Amino acid sequence: MLSFENIELAWALLIIIPLILLFAGVVKWKKKIAQSIGDHKLVKRLTQNYAHRKFKLKLLLMIIAIIIGVLAAMNLRMEKNDGSNLLSANKQMGIDIIIALDISKSMLAQDIKPTRLDQAKLLINKLIENLGNNRIGVVVFAGQAILQMPVTNDVGAAKMLISNLTPDMIPVQGTEIGKALSISNQALGNVADKKHKAVILITDGEDHDTRTNASIKELQDAGVVVFAIGVGSAEGTPIFDPAANDYVRDNNGQTVISKLGEDGLKKIAQRTNGAYFRLDNDLNAADKIARGINGMEKKLLNTPNAGAKNYISSFPILIGLMLLLLILDIFISDRKRKSV
Repeated sequence: MLSFENIELAWALLIIIPLILLFAGVVKWKKKIAQSIGDHKLVKRLTQNYAHRKFKLKLLLMIIAIIIGVLAAMNLRMEKNDGSNLLSANKQMGIDIIIALDISKSMLAQDIKPTRLDQAKLLINKLIENLGNNRIGVVVFAGQAILQMPVTNDVGAAKMLISNLTPDMIPVQGTEIGKALSISNQALGNVADKKHKAVILITDGEDHDTRTNASIKELQDAGVVVFAIGVGSAEGTPIFDPAANDYVRDNNGQTVISKLGEDGLKKIAQRTNGAYFRLDNDLNAADKIARGINGMEKKLLNTPNAGAKNYISSFPILIGLMLLLLILDIFISDRKRKSV
């Protein structure tokens, strides 16, 4: 069965109308010029090498090429009848995942090169590539937490979003892990589903949130598994702020040393039946987390592609045919061949 993917582009066929009117106008103008000369024999002699049929043929080729081009843009397609019309259900099996990324200024520390935040982004990109058909959402946090992207199967959008994250996106500084976990739990939704949900928490672990324990209890009740990733070093390092062109200092003017707080992250992972990983420069954590998530029980996800039909697109053929007609139109002359 034939159908159009972009039927709304059908209006472009109206281009043919002014083209036909233009042709009719040119023909009328030529006749008017011939009549103004008056001498029929002279006109015939002047136009003896002109082939009116070829002129009409060139116009016809142009009109057909335009019609084919519009059909190509509308993507004329034929439904497959080979038993593969519906995408198999197992391709839609997965879980909902929220990536909760710390973008506080402490993530600008350079004990992991080039910075903790840059290395975390690399980890997320590698992780997304290994997460199969799972749906992904993004929460960013510092002194407050924001749902940056609801769960979606649009992997490209998630990668683009992650690459553009900076500490300047959240004006309130700090590391409110409890808020991030609470927002992540809300974004996962479906309170009745006590499985098939996970949070990937990526932070240096310097938690300033007194409500973290309450947030962990919320996650436990909702059946959310947390994979916590610690970014940084135990000995710590100063935090260079590019905006101020100086190291971050406390109220007393002393340089702040940011250290990895692993104990709190391990506690979160343990209480939610998840796992804790420490991010190092070789990104081994990505493979380990992916294995852990892919080993979780899956559910049938309600994605835009579920139940979608497979089609054979005519776009390449139509574009090729349109170009062929345009080339023929260029090489067809509206002059008669001279007899030898």
